[in-house]
Order: sequence, then C-alpha cells, then structure tokens
Amino acid sequence: MYVESVMRLTDLHINETAMITEQDMDRLPAKLVDFGCVPGNVVTVVNYAPFNGPVYLKVQETYFAVRKEVADFIDVVRFEEKEVA
Repeated sequence: MYVESVMRLTDLHINETAMITEQDMDRLPAKLVDFGCVPGNVVTVVNYAPFNGPVYLKVQETYFAVRKEVADFIDVVRFEEKEVA
C-alpha cells in the first residue's frame, strides 16, 4: 500500500521523484511553467548545489536549475511504501 505525504519540493532527497500538486503562481517564474512545473507532472531532484545554492531538477525530459527559495513554493506528493497490518 502507498501513503501520500505532501511536502515542499526542497524536502526531497537527491534522486527522489514526486508529483507536483500545487505551486504559488505569483512567486513562480513563468519560465518554470514553460519547463513543465505544473500540477500533475513528475519531478526528480537531480542534485543540490552546496551552500544553499540552486536545486537541479528533471521534469519530463528537461533538466534545469532553480533557486532554492523559488523551489520552496512548489508542493509535491511523494508515495511512501508502508506495510499493511
């Protein structure tokens, strides 16, 4: 069984994949929407730059970096495998 857990994009670890659920459109650059950062799309955290630098993402087949402050406005849902009693 899988359980949903809603979190910010920056709460994911490297190589974790999740589905975008919401975003604050007023704070998100239009270019990210063009890259596919819209609800329903799957996003993977490829890497984090050191010293609170950008987050390197993969959405669909597009790789790009986004500032951590901007990535905090994107909510995702991750499915965690849980044992059923």
